[in-house]
Amino acid sequence: MALTLGLIGALFLVPVSLAKGLFPDVCGNSGIHYVPNQWGRTNDNSELNKLPNSRTPWGLIFENEPNWWGPQPLTTDHGDGCNMTAREAASRYHPATDTINQKWGVGVVKLISPSPVNKFYPNCTREPSSNCAFQPQYAWFAEYFANCGTCFHDTWALNLHDYSCNLESTKSLVADMNAVYPNKNIFFGEIGCNGLTADQMAQYLEDFVAWAYGVPTIVGFIWSAINSVGTKGSELSLKGQLQPVGRAFKDIQNRFPPKLTP
Repeated sequence: MALTLGLIGALFLVPVSLAKGLFPDVCGNSGIHYVPNQWGRTNDNSELNKLPNSRTPWGLIFENEPNWWGPQPLTTDHGDGCNMTAREAASRYHPATDTINQKWGVGVVKLISPSPVNKFYPNCTREPSSNCAFQPQYAWFAEYFANCGTCFHDTWALNLHDYSCNLESTKSLVADMNAVYPNKNIFFGEIGCNGLTADQMAQYLEDFVAWAYGVPTIVGFIWSAINSVGTKGSELSLKGQLQPVGRAFKDIQNRFPPKLTP
């Protein structure tokens, strides 16, 4: 099982616009690898072109939370990469892949699918307040690949923010995906929960990894908490001191060392 860990472990999710300045090893830790994610309706291609050819990312996510329907005007933290239909996301695959292949070579960078958020999320071309229907993530993928027939992805990404820190709901999401798409690799582009305490969030993380490490189709994850990495109680460290989630990461690395494939 080649489970890759987020943040402290093996991978660190950053927007493409930030990744070009973060490729050098962090704190001398050569075990940290970067996964830029496309997140910008108007800036994706220009930002992807700006990434240095000399630093090869481990993989790239083709749109983070494309089905996140934010308020108008679009919020600064999400930019304008959200509010995107599966058809629109599919139209970006080939231009981005061409750029990746030209910069780093064919088959060098892992191609990670767009990462639709939450188990069920509005499927619509307008804001959710306008009576939109709801759609499971596997249905979003069905629409995406129906409009991107020749697209290839090394792994399919999902984002899951569990509002109850209930591992069983996380397991059900993977079961749903495996039932519709057997043997497809799954990468959690964001995973987290909104626990009442930091200890509850840390326990969810520990329980998730202990379970995921034994699931052959789960190949990695990135901890993101519920609203942002800075959600109260979800911090890895404060003022130089590891917090419960940070201690959980440290324990996870000792118990489940990541084994990155080339």
